[in-house]
Amino acid sequence: MDVCPCHLPLQVHEEYIVSFTTYDTLPALASRLDNVLATYESPVSASSSSLHRQIQRHNIPTDFVVWHLHDMSLSVIRWLRIQPGIKSIVRNRRLQLTSLTTTDPTAARQGTHLQHLIRMPFLMFSVTVDTFTSSSASWNYMDDWDISRLRAQNITGVVLCPLISLSLPPPLPSTYSTPPTPPFFFFLGHGIKVAIFDTGVDPDHARRHFRHVEDIVNWTDEPLLRDSDGHGSFVAGIIASVHPACPGIAPDVRLVSFRVFTSTSASYTSWLLDALNFALFLDVDVLNFSFGGPDFADAPFVDKIHECAANGVVIVSAVGNHGPQYGSVTNPADQIDVLGVGGLGLSPSTVRTVYDSFECVIRMVQFTHIARFSARGQTLWEINSGYGRVKPDAVAPSMFVRGLSGENTCRLMNGTSMAAPLASGMSALVLSRLTPSQRSTFGHVGFLKGLFLQTATRLPSLYGAWVLWDQFRNVQYPSGYIPHDNLHQQVDPFDSQGDHPHTNFCDFFHRLLSHHHLFVEVLTTDYTCVGDWSLYGVLVITDPEDSWFASEVALVDAAVRRHDGLSVVVIADWFNPGLVRHHMSFWDATTLSTWQPVTGGANVPAINTLLAGFGVGLSSHVWSNVELLYMSGSALIDLPDPSFVLYANLTQDTKKDRGVDTGLFKQDMKEMAIAAMVQIQGGGRIVVYGDSSCVDSSTVSQMEHGTVSMYDC
Repeated sequence: MDVCPCHLPLQVHEEYIVSFTTYDTLPALASRLDNVLATYESPVSASSSSLHRQIQRHNIPTDFVVWHLHDMSLSVIRWLRIQPGIKSIVRNRRLQLTSLTTTDPTAARQGTHLQHLIRMPFLMFSVTVDTFTSSSASWNYMDDWDISRLRAQNITGVVLCPLISLSLPPPLPSTYSTPPTPPFFFFLGHGIKVAIFDTGVDPDHARRHFRHVEDIVNWTDEPLLRDSDGHGSFVAGIIASVHPACPGIAPDVRLVSFRVFTSTSASYTSWLLDALNFALFLDVDVLNFSFGGPDFADAPFVDKIHECAANGVVIVSAVGNHGPQYGSVTNPADQIDVLGVGGLGLSPSTVRTVYDSFECVIRMVQFTHIARFSARGQTLWEINSGYGRVKPDAVAPSMFVRGLSGENTCRLMNGTSMAAPLASGMSALVLSRLTPSQRSTFGHVGFLKGLFLQTATRLPSLYGAWVLWDQFRNVQYPSGYIPHDNLHQQVDPFDSQGDHPHTNFCDFFHRLLSHHHLFVEVLTTDYTCVGDWSLYGVLVITDPEDSWFASEVALVDAAVRRHDGLSVVVIADWFNPGLVRHHMSFWDATTLSTWQPVTGGANVPAINTLLAGFGVGLSSHVWSNVELLYMSGSALIDLPDPSFVLYANLTQDTKKDRGVDTGLFKQDMKEMAIAAMVQIQGGGRIVVYGDSSCVDSSTVSQMEHGTVSMYDC
């Protein structure tokens, strides 16, 4: 083994992609590189390779050379980068993928195994579907084309922007002998050229199941056109198949299949670049990637994607199957000029039902959820210089999608690989409706993103109705003398930790988000500033110290009593006029004045005013049960019938005579109502809890109750 001395420059034996600022033939660029290297200070042991470069065989202009550097110092690379006409020099990266099929559609991250630096097809599982056979020997494919096409691919549920569903016209009744021609149905992609970067398409499939396969180009170093994996044929079938059991979205498109992965699932950046250059040369309209990888720093590939987008190519790319983790969107789907497509799926229970009862798969299935396996943003490549962006741009059905399989069969597959060609086919349909002049102006990804956004139907919200958190009622020291909520602690007399969802109520706030999947909006104004109460499902009032205006009380009353109205959750605290007036005032030597609390732990009289219209009232005594983490709270004394009430054994806390002892004195234990729920007829609900200690992290941390959770109360 030869070891380089530590004082010598590092020797490399690598394959590099040398990109130029202009296009030329491959021999011309190789000659230019040799001429530049001839001016280097010492002989360069290197060679430019055109072996397996299909771009040379097609005599297509290119902008890079694959350069083999043999046992040379890295200094030659640094020198070459600054030479005129050289755009960049990076290693030619080997990309390895391994796809895995599985029969478990509920798995979150099945479908791919990472090996080295990966751009992978996003396949999850497949099931063979019996071949469709017409009952009539004279069956005319075009008579039933639109019905079978839309039903097969579930296009009534296709989604083409975040949480938004694009709706097409309903399927035509099968009784039509001559279907009418609504404006969208009979545009089938005519005149649009779609390129598919994948594992290729079997020539036999191309002859039997497609109308217009213009070319199948093998960019790998294998002398094969056969699709050994089947992934590429499936993807192509989703877009343009005319197989009666698994028809494609846009059967009239002119299809170009680029085989960029070998039978061993390997690829190189140079193969992708050659294929992209050829796509530009062919003036392709739509380009489909059903693969991707985490390497957003592969500069030649990223730059070439930008170049294609700038030349009006609509690039559609699957985001990957690494959900539900955030930050898992792959490249090139993470680029701003690419339509990144995620997966639309079913709820977990529906998935299991459909999978267990296979007949359900054949029927129309409504997709209402983002698939669990679908990757999420934000994008990562901007983080060093910015914040990142929301991705994916679109979601389309990615479960139980039908496509080509064997010689005369179809199969069902899951994964975002299946979602991307659905979006590509939809893009081709839209572009086919434009005239050539309109296409030159509007045929780009920005137009399609905006169009899909404007014409889509929004999916149900992930969170449902929002939670409105009333922060406006919370007053803290030093705005006034607000006594501590827990009278059992003697350290700090003031309530000074904010009573905010991002301070001492932070654990409660995160509980709402993570365990109950609620969207919480923090209100910092009075209720008259709320524009539309119908947006909110729950109003949360936690430990309020301020009072409500009469107009606000009326607004809440009306919002609760409307059909499917607002629910109000009040988490109160203690209040006792005697304690406030006689036992908690003190002389402050700094301000030379007597300080007196403006209220108790919470403004119970104001709460009673707010809830009086619903027949709910709290007591003016202080109650506790340390074992329940009910520390200096109130109790419910007025409730309508019927009500759901929770009782607990509490002790009443009072102060001893001030001259003797200012500590708490506990009277006999009594059974008191600590929580209640009132259902308002035809409207929302009123939920009241008498103490905030169990949601106040400052109180919980002070109590040495390792066996008591703040959410056990």
